[in-house]
Amino acid sequence: MPVFSLNLNKIALLRNWRGSDEPNVSDFARKAITAGVRSLTVHPREDAPHIRLDDVVRLARLPELASGAVELNIEGDLRAELITLVETLRPSKCTVVPVTPGEVTSDHSWRAYDPHAEPRRTVERLAGLRVAVFCDATNESCDYAVAAGARVIELYTGPFAKAFKTGTHAAEVKALCKTAEHVRRLGLRVNAGHDLTLENLAALRASVEIDEVSIGHQVTIDAVVRGWAAAPTAYMQACR
Repeated sequence: MPVFSLNLNKIALLRNWRGSDEPNVSDFARKAITAGVRSLTVHPREDAPHIRLDDVVRLARLPELASGAVELNIEGDLRAELITLVETLRPSKCTVVPVTPGEVTSDHSWRAYDPHAEPRRTVERLAGLRVAVFCDATNESCDYAVAAGARVIELYTGPFAKAFKTGTHAAEVKALCKTAEHVRRLGLRVNAGHDLTLENLAALRASVEIDEVSIGHQVTIDAVVRGWAAAPTAYMQACR
């Protein structure tokens, strides 16, 4: 049964759009925790379109997160200020994600032609934390992350989600299955994330063994209709 981690980025995006403190990210985190969510994810980008570093600090101080009763997953690139913050806060987990300047959202992992020494140094620096690396659904991509010392692989499900809309996702499911099995043979946990919905999550779970899913964009969309407590609850039920 995968853990459902609720990504709070879109709540912060709405707040930043008007330049105020509403909606308040910490308040929405508390409401999610009250609804039963036991893992929260944030991705503070350098250009701060949504979650900011000060948001992360405030969230980490919430009693449920500070005690570890609710996990905090800080994901992002390898810039010094973010890694220093992760090192200081010591969250439950950290997900290393490559970032391309100007991109709207993360859409790839470290590739063969990317520098690999830096993620290796970062994983070593964060020793003792559960560090995941965002990977494409290929054995090669995951092997790079394993070589860097990752304890968890988060598979990028964007291509699967896109294909699911047209009913042409069989090949993507096969690739995810193959890669997940490869990762498990190496003794690592398998997470998944990007553009997951209630509908495609069911199809993914039917074929791929996943330990955790991170979802935020679609949960926020669903919350417009269902409400902020009911939407995360629906995803927790889908994971069960």
